[in-house]
Amino acid sequence: MYRHLTTCAVLLLSFLHSGWAAEVRTVSVSEEHGRYTATFDAMIAVPMGKALRLMLTPGLWPQLSSIIIDAKVLEKGDNGPRKVSVTFYDCIFVFCKTIHKVEDVTIGADGHIESRAIPGQSDFSYAHEDWHIFAEGDRTRVHYKSEMVPDFFVPPLIGPYFIKSHMRSQLVHIAENLEKLAQPKIIPASDKGQ
Repeated sequence: MYRHLTTCAVLLLSFLHSGWAAEVRTVSVSEEHGRYTATFDAMIAVPMGKALRLMLTPGLWPQLSSIIIDAKVLEKGDNGPRKVSVTFYDCIFVFCKTIHKVEDVTIGADGHIESRAIPGQSDFSYAHEDWHIFAEGDRTRVHYKSEMVPDFFVPPLIGPYFIKSHMRSQLVHIAENLEKLAQPKIIPASDKGQ
């Protein structure tokens, strides 16, 4: 019931925030035995090419999410980054942490981006993210699914609750910021693939 109410509230807020037309259709985060699963579906009012370019430009990721403090390409492939390092910093309740993730990235020709954290180089024992970015008319549909197992201390009882709530709000902000950043003249040509 709580999850349903939270999703309804997020949808209502996304419609009321009509200065940008990002439409968050669903967002769900669950936790079981330390494994966090998130799914997300949104429609943004920008062409697919611009949205995809942003998602493939790690240097701009700190502008998509306030918790990303650094993101850089460690290894380039033919069609974008192949290995990426991302540093997050966030406080949930009174628990503050800097988190590092090095991930292998696979980019499909159809707007599919998949990443897997490299154990031993990341603060996750397992992390897998799937992004599907595709055109629907002159707008872009964004599907996201992830599974993550933190390899750091999460305070029992309250920790999972706050992490789930925080992940939900971050996903909504990413949709809004993706749309804002994809507006004309925001993505400099020199930043592509950085």
